[in-house]
This record gives sequence, structure tokens and C-alpha cells, in this order.
Amino acid sequence: MFSQRLDRILHEHNNVERRRLSTVSNFNHMNLGFSVDAVPWMPERIFFKDGGIAVTKSNRFSCVPEYTYSSIEMKYM
Repeated sequence: MFSQRLDRILHEHNNVERRRLSTVSNFNHMNLGFSVDAVPWMPERIFFKDGGIAVTKSNRFSCVPEYTYSSIEMKYM
């Protein structure tokens, strides 16, 4: 039962993904300071508000611009 629920959650499109699919363009949904910095700093408070480890589902269907951060990032597909 859990694996079916997890599979559904991982495969359904979220609001950001639906918008990217319908407009076929990127948008700055995290309001990072690209106009101030060519390579913006990724704010840790977004990811580590519940402790030292953050597990997140990345949005799909777009190019990811360059960014900087002070943590270790592990990606899986």
C-alpha cells in the first residue's frame, strides 16, 4: 500500500510543473535574486527549517540555473 501511494505522489505533477508544462518556459518560483547576482545564493532556511537534513522533490521540465549553497546536495532519479 505504501509503495503505491509513494509512486502516485512521485509521479503526479505539482503546481510549478503544471505551469512549466503549459507555458513552456522557466520562471523564478523561489524568488531568487538573479537580477542582483548572476549566481544567487540558495537560502538554507527554505530547506533546513526542520533540522539538518532536507529531503525534497525537485520540480521537473525546466533547466536549472546555476546557484550556490553551503550544504551537500544528493540527487536521485
